[in-house]
Amino acid sequence: MMRRVTCLKHAVIDGKSTNVPDRDGWFHEWGVESDEHGSYTVAIVEHADGEVAIYGTSMIRFIDPLCAKLAPPLTAPNRS
Repeated sequence: MMRRVTCLKHAVIDGKSTNVPDRDGWFHEWGVESDEHGSYTVAIVEHADGEVAIYGTSMIRFIDPLCAKLAPPLTAPNRS
């Protein structure tokens, strides 16, 4: 099952570094990339125009949480 994701991009807003939504796509699977610092997990995402891109795990957000399809939504505990 492919899930919808929002991909983020780095931006500087009012002098502060942040990640902002860039484009949506379909998450295919997790992958592994490596560089001189070691290996790290990446997300493989397909965009509507057919482009396949790789994003770091902190640069995607799932639009429809998987748990919403498998279990009822969580509710906050009653703290009164």
